[in-house]
Amino acid sequence: MRRGDLPYLGFLTLFAFALYWEVFVYDSFGPETALYYYYSDGLTFAQALRSFGYVQLMWYRPMTSVLYWVGEQLVGWHNVAGWKLLHFVTVLAAFYSIYWLVVTCLGGGRVAGLLAAAWFAAQPNVYPGVMEAVGFDFVHICFTVLSAGLYLRGTRAYGRRMFGLTALAWLCFLIALSSKEAALTVPLYLGVVSVLAAAFDPKQRLTWRRELLRLAPFFAVLPLYYFLHYVKVPAGSFSASGPYRSIANWSMILANFRKMTLWVLRIYGYTGETLGEHMYHSNAVNNLAGIAAAVLAAAMWFGRVRRDPSWRLAGALMLCWTAVFLILPIYGGGFVWHINLPLVGYAVLFGLAATWAWEALPSAFWRRFAGGVFFLGLLLLARANLHTELYSGTHALAFRINHSVLSHPPVPPDRLGKAPLVFIEDRLGVGGWWYGCFGILFNYTYLRHDIQEVVVPQMAAVPQDLRARWLAHPNAYFFRLDDNFDRRDASTEFRSAAMRGNVRGSP
Repeated sequence: MRRGDLPYLGFLTLFAFALYWEVFVYDSFGPETALYYYYSDGLTFAQALRSFGYVQLMWYRPMTSVLYWVGEQLVGWHNVAGWKLLHFVTVLAAFYSIYWLVVTCLGGGRVAGLLAAAWFAAQPNVYPGVMEAVGFDFVHICFTVLSAGLYLRGTRAYGRRMFGLTALAWLCFLIALSSKEAALTVPLYLGVVSVLAAAFDPKQRLTWRRELLRLAPFFAVLPLYYFLHYVKVPAGSFSASGPYRSIANWSMILANFRKMTLWVLRIYGYTGETLGEHMYHSNAVNNLAGIAAAVLAAAMWFGRVRRDPSWRLAGALMLCWTAVFLILPIYGGGFVWHINLPLVGYAVLFGLAATWAWEALPSAFWRRFAGGVFFLGLLLLARANLHTELYSGTHALAFRINHSVLSHPPVPPDRLGKAPLVFIEDRLGVGGWWYGCFGILFNYTYLRHDIQEVVVPQMAAVPQDLRARWLAHPNAYFFRLDDNFDRRDASTEFRSAAMRGNVRGSP
């Protein structure tokens, strides 16, 4: 990167801040924030590093443990805006890496890098991860892009430089894989890079022996990951038919293939989680914008490759990127944010195509006008999509549930007492995950680790054994959610009804 890149990166940063501003003023957090607190609070740096050895957990993401440790030192656990800002820094890093991939590795120019990164930033798929405080979901995207870009540059290098670039690519792969399991397909993609570089760039005179030696350390990680981690995950950790699964469910695989391919293109019509469910980002503007962008990209790439065959390599690399990195989300997953890594490939294709269309305009005036209309329109559309995500999206209910729990806890901290038992009424019937990821919400609210939390049904339906347990506890509370999504202490009401053997009450 050179000094001339700074204005483009600066504009990209301002664009991203303007796009995501509502995230920082939305005073809430995702349910898993409590989980991150519970298992990361108070760790020393050495203890955070020990998470690299916890291979028997459902997910192997030790890099995030280090980031939690850093975040706790810098902002503290209740500074939700501070956590979002720290997470946003990693989001920006992913945007910068896409810019770098286009400019430095694909020779696409700075405008193309800016347009690719801005298109990626404005995709509705990206928003849920930005809102989830301390999620750090973009670290694996950043380092996957760096790994692929460095490996591609290694195909054009020889001697020590080739060795150094490949070693750096391998290190980035390890960081990406220890950040999120979606990076498992990196070795497969790098194999595709070697094949395409040999096919479309004959001047490099690549040999299979050299490329196989370069690929060997990447593929060697996969059996290690399988035997050291995957086989040690306890049986039953993954549901056989759920979105996260360890066996094939072809109906879900085919449904994911249908909907996720269109999501990558920013087309959301008729692509709900099930065939009968409406996708909340599906509206005329989004779908028309997605179709128009896809048509523009296809037309510009078709014309460019016909006139200049040297672009065949870049086009094939990014098409294969989208296909290869869709493999895992299609097999297991299915949520809107699971396509963020494969989306990088399409964002690059769009950024290059949009740049060629922009350069074809007849004068500087029309280029400036078109650039202004594009970024302003994209920003307004993205802001509208973000508002939809916050108030109608996958986790919108969780954000409403948590909106006031930190500022107005149901019981003042100094009155909570020692080792309390807290019943959390699931009045909405949504399940335990929404309340601090299965009963950790109030440990996080009060920054304690001694609170026993139990998510229970509506007050009138609490089972007899749980009533007896609650009555026998010397320091028990019953927390309810009112119609304004604020918490209140209903312990007196619950105790009176439970002692009468008739657990009833109104919200």
